[in-house]
Amino acid sequence: MTIDPNNPVVVASPTRPFLSRSVRFCTYCLMALIGTSLLAQPFMMPWSPWSWTPTTEASLVGADINAHLASLNEQGLTLQMQGDRPISVILPPVAWVFDTPPVLRVSLAFPSMVSPGRDSAPVLVRMLWQESPGEAYRYAESATNLTPAPVTIDRSMPVPPVRIHRLGVQIVGRDEPLTAVRLIKLELPNPPAAQRLALAWQSFIEPEPIANHSVNFLRGPTILGRALNRMLLEFVLTLIGLAGAWAAARRRPLSRFACLAPLLIAWFVVDGWATWNLARQARTERDVFASLTPVQQQAHLWGEDIAWAAEAMRHHAPPGATYAVVAADPFYPAHRLDYLLAPTFRRVKDPSQADYVAAIRANGDRFEAALNPNSPFERVASMDSDVFLLGRRVAR
Repeated sequence: MTIDPNNPVVVASPTRPFLSRSVRFCTYCLMALIGTSLLAQPFMMPWSPWSWTPTTEASLVGADINAHLASLNEQGLTLQMQGDRPISVILPPVAWVFDTPPVLRVSLAFPSMVSPGRDSAPVLVRMLWQESPGEAYRYAESATNLTPAPVTIDRSMPVPPVRIHRLGVQIVGRDEPLTAVRLIKLELPNPPAAQRLALAWQSFIEPEPIANHSVNFLRGPTILGRALNRMLLEFVLTLIGLAGAWAAARRRPLSRFACLAPLLIAWFVVDGWATWNLARQARTERDVFASLTPVQQQAHLWGEDIAWAAEAMRHHAPPGATYAVVAADPFYPAHRLDYLLAPTFRRVKDPSQADYVAAIRANGDRFEAALNPNSPFERVASMDSDVFLLGRRVAR
């Protein structure tokens, strides 16, 4: 069989391109231009600023404030802690568009006249957001030190503004409860390119809290309202376009390596970030766990109710005592208590044969029998109405 080398179907291959050099050069240049434009857009695109300045009663209409209103004037909104709940402000529903800045700027101050004797307060400033009505609020936090002079905090928003239904802030004391704060302004500014680059880098290196997707996920951080993966794909498109244009200019086909190298770079960036973040999460979890008391560590591992029942048995029961567990599903709590209390205490299945009964969110006949006024047991300790320890009555 004779093959005509001039046949374009035969000539087209990765090493012998079908398109002419000029067409290939223009195509690759267009790819590089599109990739560069998309990549530079969040750093160069003009944004439409937005702000909320609480200075009058009208500015608070529709807002949910979880605090006591101390004062409202041209200096801002001064709030005092109400009960044990952190100070928070949720704005009315918003309807932002695509060019709304994905950067939140919070201006705060510490009202020393409300808390005399203090001139600063280390706090966590949490950005709260809700993506649809009725949905739970999510948050991202930043640490700062409040002073009587206004303090400004800038952070890249974890989601694009167009997806946000309601936005708010919560201010929490780090070392002790924050009793008062002055909220001056919330705004979505239009920062210059240099500041946007700094915010992008801050978003990239900021550790992400541990979550269900921390081990296996492809999401990565959100940088200036865009996912890291999207920005890496734009980066790949730019590199392949530049490599293809360079190859076309030199009258050579685009090599396979030039196509695979940008993809490998993007994969290494994502995988390296995820591994680095996982290591930081593990270090944080280790440090938090090490700072807990033994009882708190058991509550962290097994659950607060099981840890409480184990500690109650150690405190109230003499060594060698027997106990039974009654619960809606006794398998897990019974075997956890076996692990925590053996061999000092021995578990029996029948509560009527036990010296003590640990009731953990229980129901059923055995539970009702143990609580019967005529039963041989009495309550010796309680965590709440559903978790308590019963001991055999002592004859008087």
